[in-house]
Amino acid sequence: MEIQVYLQSLTGKIFKILPMFENEDETLNTYMAHLVAELSGGSFSFPELSADAGYISLLNGVNFILHHDCSVKQCKREVFNMLSVVDVLIEKYGR
Repeated sequence: MEIQVYLQSLTGKIFKILPMFENEDETLNTYMAHLVAELSGGSFSFPELSADAGYISLLNGVNFILHHDCSVKQCKREVFNMLSVVDVLIEKYGR
């Protein structure tokens, strides 16, 4: 898989957090734990991401929502920030 394809797939996966959070979906924690695992694994599949501050920021953002009692407003802010970071990463690693 090319890095750009992987990064583009993250857009939908990160956006999915918001409706799950707003609807108090009981599978949210499981979904986010899987997303943390995927982001962690992505740094092995694409080693250049392991040293990229933006990519690390994505992992930190997902972990923050997963492990903190966020308000809907705070969750929205974090999700849209992460989506902006993904856009920057797609631009950076687009070939």
